[in-house]
Amino acid sequence: PKSLNPPLNTTSRVRSLDHPLFAPRMSARPKNGTSLDDVTVSKSASAKNIENMEQSLMKPSSGDEAAKKRKADANTYKAMVNETYHSPHFALLAARDLDAGDSVTDSLAYKLENSIAADPNVRFYILFALAAGAMVVLSYLWSLFSDPEWDTHDFTSAVFMTFQVLITGGYEDSFQDPATRLLFFCMIATGVTIVSILIGLITDTVNSYMEELSSGTSKVIEDGHTLVLGWNEATTRVVCQIAFLRRVFLMQNETWERKVMWWRRVLPSSPVAARPVVIMNQTMEKTDMEAIIGSAFSARNINPKRTKIGRDVIFRKGDPSNNHDLVRVRAHKATSVLVMMNSVDFEEQSEGMAIENSATVRTVLALRNIIYSNGDPETAHLSFKPDLRVVVQLSATCPFMHGASFLAPLGHECLYPQDITK
Repeated sequence: PKSLNPPLNTTSRVRSLDHPLFAPRMSARPKNGTSLDDVTVSKSASAKNIENMEQSLMKPSSGDEAAKKRKADANTYKAMVNETYHSPHFALLAARDLDAGDSVTDSLAYKLENSIAADPNVRFYILFALAAGAMVVLSYLWSLFSDPEWDTHDFTSAVFMTFQVLITGGYEDSFQDPATRLLFFCMIATGVTIVSILIGLITDTVNSYMEELSSGTSKVIEDGHTLVLGWNEATTRVVCQIAFLRRVFLMQNETWERKVMWWRRVLPSSPVAARPVVIMNQTMEKTDMEAIIGSAFSARNINPKRTKIGRDVIFRKGDPSNNHDLVRVRAHKATSVLVMMNSVDFEEQSEGMAIENSATVRTVLALRNIIYSNGDPETAHLSFKPDLRVVVQLSATCPFMHGASFLAPLGHECLYPQDITK
């Protein structure tokens, strides 16, 4: 209902790092006295902290209109959560989407995918490590169970024996009978055939897995990250600005002193400077996005040691207005979200759609549903990021954005529409 949605300013402009996405969150100062402008702490508050903050904010003194307004805003947030919870066909996020949960297997697969995306040679390193480990184990077993009278009973000789068997498929020079030699040859040929088929199956499986990684449809396992939804000509500049912000933060902590004494490290001025960036787009392939951002990083001399594609900038293909795709990129766990206009907005507008920025509005509605359904009304605030900021890029003042807006548990606005034409 419109009564539950406070009016938003849809005519503000973006000015460099004054953008709400980059703005500092909670002021703090490092213990060692070293400080940055607007050094902040971007940690999620616990349930007890949120409750204490609510109690401290919800006790208005006589004539304290600001506190009364905060209390009213907090009640508005609770009403919005209840509205979502009691809507038709509602189901909790964890109950309706299998990808909402994080398992150990998902975490390992996600780290492996990012490692391969950051350095394609990782697959050869892993294969070499597995082969070396298998050779060590087999050599140890051979040294234990082989005949003591053989020359391969000690571990060093067992390693040499195992290496020959693995490479050639067999090794034996004590057979003198022709029939025995023929039988041994048949055994080796059979073993090579079976291993060849197995290698072919493994190769097909690995190729399929690599194609899946290249398609960008796998799940993201992140928390507190920056999420960019959509793609246009401004996306490259946004990602580069985030990389510059990361560079300033990382360079101040690259001294040996701060690497060893972590308590002396400078805190980030914004969560954007310290967390990975996840970009999801439905109009471009993952490899194309990686190539464009990689070229932009090279042109701007952005060091990959500080901001590396595949590790710090992660790409996924999906529809930003689709609930399941938002769950895949952990939209309900992101601290900063930037909704970019894309070609779908302009295509629908050219087709005579009555609503301007229709695709962007759908994305905000889906994002609101994902965030508010991540728990029942009594526990939804526990998973809500206290410093969440959602910046929405618009091509014109959109009156419908008012109905799609949403509030944080403490009642403050977390949606910031930005009309780029103003």
